[in-house]
Amino acid sequence: MRTAVTGLSFLLLIGCGGGGGPGPGPGGPGPGPGPTYGPIGHTLAYGAPEELQPGECVAVAGPFSIAADSDMSFTIDDYAGGEYDAMEAGVIRDADLQANYGECNFDYALVDDQFTGSFSDSVGAPGDTYDLIVGCANSYYDCIFTLTWAASY
Repeated sequence: MRTAVTGLSFLLLIGCGGGGGPGPGPGGPGPGPGPTYGPIGHTLAYGAPEELQPGECVAVAGPFSIAADSDMSFTIDDYAGGEYDAMEAGVIRDADLQANYGECNFDYALVDDQFTGSFSDSVGAPGDTYDLIVGCANSYYDCIFTLTWAASY
């Protein structure tokens, strides 16, 4: 009888073991929320060469659909062939551009920049469809540049 009680006690002690380490019990901590990631960069135009005549203003890139709130940035790299070009650039909703029959209207642009030479800017934008418009403000010479445009969302 004494051997049976000792054997039973031994089995109970083994059965009450920790079972391989810590783990969530009832009401205990469970797995975490998982990894979080920041915005992902999307290239909308990269190194696109452009040439505009004096007084010309057009959408040089787009339309691009941005699925969520984003930060958009663009760089216009002026070709310095002896003259720095005077330009105006902006990011505009495609619906506003189409409402103006494709004509540049910087009054509707999320950002409107006037500059000479190379230039960079950024703007926050809600999810929508956008174009990048550029106007050449030179008196005599064409505006020659390359364009890079990106969005992070």
